[in-house]
Formats: sequence, structure tokens, C-alpha cells
Amino acid sequence: MKKLLLISLSLFAVSNAFAHPGHESISASQGLLAGVLHPLMGLDHLLALIAVGVVAGLAGKRTSWSLPVCYAVIMLIGFVIAAMGVTVFSMPVVETLILSSVVLGAALILVGRRGNAYAKSGLLLGFALFHGIAHGIEVPAHVSANFFASGFVMASLAIMLLASIVVRYAPTLRRNGESQPNA
Repeated sequence: MKKLLLISLSLFAVSNAFAHPGHESISASQGLLAGVLHPLMGLDHLLALIAVGVVAGLAGKRTSWSLPVCYAVIMLIGFVIAAMGVTVFSMPVVETLILSSVVLGAALILVGRRGNAYAKSGLLLGFALFHGIAHGIEVPAHVSANFFASGFVMASLAIMLLASIVVRYAPTLRRNGESQPNA
């Protein structure tokens, strides 16, 4: 059932990947809000960020915060690359890679605690650059790119860290019924 739900959500994201409605007309003074709303309103971004947080939470104490922070930094690098006008990939290619990261995230969640945490982190971090490029390309007109970047980084970090915390402290996900979060 869980596998079916994850696959269904991943496929549902395909229909929404090219649509991030609701923040195109926000004025320049609301750039921060536009940035905060962007990862929340794009289902593909939201699912990918939740997947990063869940994988980080399952991986253990140090990874539960370091993976989300590294992911945000790499996203910011991708944002800067796109904001500078460097076009390495077209938007359809970037969106396809983002959808691939959603599917990869779902697969890594299904793997759970099995496997190498560094390998799983590395796979996810490889896609962070493309999320950042998408954010850099999708900055709404008349909005400060700096405020937009600040908003999407804060929202992205909050989503990933919240997912990580929920996984680490959710009683149903604890190993062997232990009473403390995994180390």
C-alpha cells in the first residue's frame, strides 16, 4: 500500500511539474514571499524536498541535519548559475530531472534504513543543482532575485528539516521499538 501511494504521488507530480501557479504576479516588495511559496506550490519540488528530509531522518543523527543543509547550498549554487543566465539545460530537461529526483526519493524511502547513507545522500545531492536551476529560471518578473532566493532556501530548509524531525521522532518508524531516536 505504501509503495502504491508513493508511486501514485510521483506520477501525480508529473501533471503538476510544469505548473507553479499563484506567485507570478507578486510585486517586487513581496519577493521573499514569492520565494517561500515557490517550493510549497510546486508539487514536484515539495515531494522532492520531503523525500530528502525523510531519507535524512532515516539515515541518522548527523545526516538528519547535514543532508538538508548541503541540499540547500547546492540548490543555491544552481539558482546562481541560472540567475546569471548560464543555460546548460533547457527547462523541460530540468523539470524531467526534478521529476526523476522525486522518483529516486520515493525509491530511497522504500529502501528505508538499508544501504549506505552516504551513497543515498550523494544521489539526492546530485539532483539539488537542478532544483536550484529551476528556481533560478522561474523567478517571477518584477521580484528581487535575492529575496526570492532567500525565501525558497528558507522554505526548502524548513520542509526538509521538518520531514527529517518527524521521521526521527515518529514512533512507528523507530527500529525494534527503541524509545530513543536513532543515532
